[in-house]
Amino acid sequence: LSYYQQAIHQFYPAFKEENVHANPENFSGIFSYINLFHALNGKAAAWHNIYLQKKKAIAPAKEELNTYKSAFKLIEYVERTYDSDEARLFLSKIKHAAHGKPIDIAAELYAATKDKAFIETLYYFDQQNKGAILSLNRQLNATVSEKASTEQQKEQLLKTEITRLSIRATQVQDSLQLVAINNTIRDHEISLGKLKESRNAPLSSKEDNIPSINSLQTQLLDDKTALVSYHLSEEKLTTTVLTKSSVDCFQQRLPENFLEDIQEEIIRTKTPTDSPVRKGNFDYFDFLLANVPLKKIDQLVIIPDDLLAYFPFESLQDTNGKYLVESVAVQYQYSTSLLQENHIDFSHARTLAFAPFANRSYDSLPMLTASAEEVADTKGELFINDQATKEAFLKNSSNFQIIHLATHAVANSSAENLSYIAFAQSAKNQNLLYTQEIYNLPLSKTGLVILSACETGTGQLVKGEGILSLSRAFSYAGCPNTITSLWKANDFSTAYLTKRIYHYLNSGKSIAKAVQQAKKDYLADKSINPRLKQPYYWAHLIFMGNYTPAKDTNWFALMAPALFILLLLLALKSPAKPGKWLA
Repeated sequence: LSYYQQAIHQFYPAFKEENVHANPENFSGIFSYINLFHALNGKAAAWHNIYLQKKKAIAPAKEELNTYKSAFKLIEYVERTYDSDEARLFLSKIKHAAHGKPIDIAAELYAATKDKAFIETLYYFDQQNKGAILSLNRQLNATVSEKASTEQQKEQLLKTEITRLSIRATQVQDSLQLVAINNTIRDHEISLGKLKESRNAPLSSKEDNIPSINSLQTQLLDDKTALVSYHLSEEKLTTTVLTKSSVDCFQQRLPENFLEDIQEEIIRTKTPTDSPVRKGNFDYFDFLLANVPLKKIDQLVIIPDDLLAYFPFESLQDTNGKYLVESVAVQYQYSTSLLQENHIDFSHARTLAFAPFANRSYDSLPMLTASAEEVADTKGELFINDQATKEAFLKNSSNFQIIHLATHAVANSSAENLSYIAFAQSAKNQNLLYTQEIYNLPLSKTGLVILSACETGTGQLVKGEGILSLSRAFSYAGCPNTITSLWKANDFSTAYLTKRIYHYLNSGKSIAKAVQQAKKDYLADKSINPRLKQPYYWAHLIFMGNYTPAKDTNWFALMAPALFILLLLLALKSPAKPGKWLA
C-alpha cells in the first residue's frame, strides 16, 4: 500500500497525503492521468487482497471502494477537461475495464450485511459507467447562455465544416489531397477549441448528475413503476431493482454459454420465419426479470448494459407464452443521469415528417410503399418523395416538437461516423445525413424523434457508453426522446405501429404507454395473419427517453360536476315549500 501511495504522489504531486487511507478527491492542472489511474487501481487491488486475507473483513473492503471512487473521479475530471469525444470514448474504455470490480465488491458486501448503503455505492459505479459522454454533452448545452449565441453560431459552422471534411477524408484516394484535408481539419479544431475555451463554464461532476436512489423514489417514480439497471460481465449479471418504496440488488452467475446464447436469441428475434408459433424464451424471462415485481407494476424503465442494449425486452415470453409488452409498458434509457420527468404534451404537437421513398427508389435503396401511409395523419409539415431532401430537413429540423423519418438508414457497426439516414436525391446530390452531422443539429427544442428507418437503434457497441446508434446521435443533439428501430423490419407492420402510436399520443398518453398500446393493438388485431405476429414484425420499435409518471387522479375534481348536476335535478323534482328556497 505504501508503494502505491508513493506512486500516487509521483504521478500527482499536488496530493501530499502519506496516509494510505487517504486518496485524492479533487484534481486540477496537467499530470500523467493514465499512470495515476493505474496507481489508484493498483492500490484498490491491494486493499482487496487485505480484504481476502482478513476473511472478508468490512473495513478493507470500504477502503477499496473509496480508492475506486477516487480513480473514477479522476476520469471524470479528465473527461471534462478533454474537448474531444474520441478522447472521452478512449477514457470510457479504460474506465469500463475497471468498473466491474467495485460493483462486485459492493454487491458482495450488500449480500453479507444487507446494508442498503452498499446498494447506493453499487448504483453509483453502475450509472457512472453508462452514457457518460451523452450526460456531459447535456451539461455543456445547458451552460450555453443567450449572450453566447454569436459564438455558438461560429462554433456550429466550424463543427459542420469539420464534419464535412471528415466525411470527405473517408472518400478520397489521393494522398496529397488527404494531407490537405487533414491539415484543414486540424486548423478548424484548434479554432473550435479556442472558442469553447472562451465560453466554457465550470461543469459539475458525473457523480453530481447521477440522481440518488432516494431522489428517484421521492421525486420521479410512481407507485406502478420499476426501474431496472443491469450490469453484465463475463461471469455475472448484476441487477438493481428500484421502485418508489423499495430498492434491492441481485447478482446471478451467468448460465453456461449465456453470452453466445443471448446473441443467438437477438438474431432469432429479428429474423422472420414461416411458422406462426414462436418457441418461447421464458428461460431469459426468468433470468432477466426474476427479481422484478411484475405483478405490482404497469411500467418498466430499463437501463441495459453491453449486449442487452440490442435486446427488445418487450419480446420476452413467460411460461404461458405471454409477451412482456402485454402487461407492462417498457422504456429504455442510457443512464439515470439522463433520466428526467417528461413535461411535454404531445397531443397537440406539430410534426416534421419525411418519406423520401414512398413511391420511388434511389440507387440501391428500394421503395418503402407503406411509408406514405405511416406519416399521412401527422399534424405539421410533410415532405414526400422528391421533396424529402436533406436540405429541407436541415432547414426545418429545429422548428418542430416531433420529427418523423420514415426512410432508409444504414448502421455501420465498425465505424460509427459512417452510419447514415437517406433522403431524396437533390440537385446537390447530397442525400445522406451522417451521424456526425446529426451530432451538430440544434435539437434542444425537439421533444421526440421517431426513426422508423431501419437499423437506427443499432450500431457500434462501446464499453462504458453504449451503442453508438443514429438514435443516440439525436439524443446527443439535444432531443430527449426517440422511438427507434433495432433492425430492418417489415414496412407495413411499422406503418401500422406508428399510426397507432400517433393515435395514442394525440389522445394524451405518454410515449411509453402509446408504444405499448400500439403493440398490443397489433397483437390483438384478428385481421393480421398470425404468422406476422412474431416479434420480428413489432418488437423492433423501442422508446428511449424521459419518464412520465402516472397522473394522480383527483376523484373529487372529476366527480364534482356530476354531483352538482345530480343535486340540481333532485332539487328541481322536489316540491318547494312556500317562502323557502329550493334546497
